[in-house]
Amino acid sequence: VGSQNTTRASYGSAPGSDDVYNVPRLGLDIVALHHISFGAASALRIDTGSPSNVPGADPLTSLFSFTPRIGYVAQVVPEIAFWPRAGLALSEMFTRSEAGNIRTTDLRMDAAAAVEVSMVATPIPVLGVTMTLATDLPLVGRLEHSTPTATQTESTSRLHFVIDAGVVAHF
Repeated sequence: VGSQNTTRASYGSAPGSDDVYNVPRLGLDIVALHHISFGAASALRIDTGSPSNVPGADPLTSLFSFTPRIGYVAQVVPEIAFWPRAGLALSEMFTRSEAGNIRTTDLRMDAAAAVEVSMVATPIPVLGVTMTLATDLPLVGRLEHSTPTATQTESTSRLHFVIDAGVVAHF
């Protein structure tokens, strides 16, 4: 579900589309006092989209996201835990393309409240898997579209629901 001055609905992103939710992310969390965790997750993608991969070639896409977060690990049994976390998701997507000697750029920046609940299964003492349900609740967003003759800026927001699976190592 998303909005951009008017409301429109979309159901997922096509594989390979430009979106921070189509890029693998890496997270690092530390469980401190009394099962409370502190951490962050981040994703990065830089793609020239050109077969030559020459710097400056078009199209260029760069995506970056960073989500600092705090959570609580609730151990159900020694091998199973529930891990709710909340934080602030910040993302930026930049796209530059050229068609017929006209270069255009799009810059999208978003901030959202990130909420996720993971089930963690650790059948091996230091290695496990996670299954996560998450959402990013929009706080603020901006889209800027530039051509050689004009720049348009508008406020936007996007609501995301995510189902995720991952691998966890703990020490």
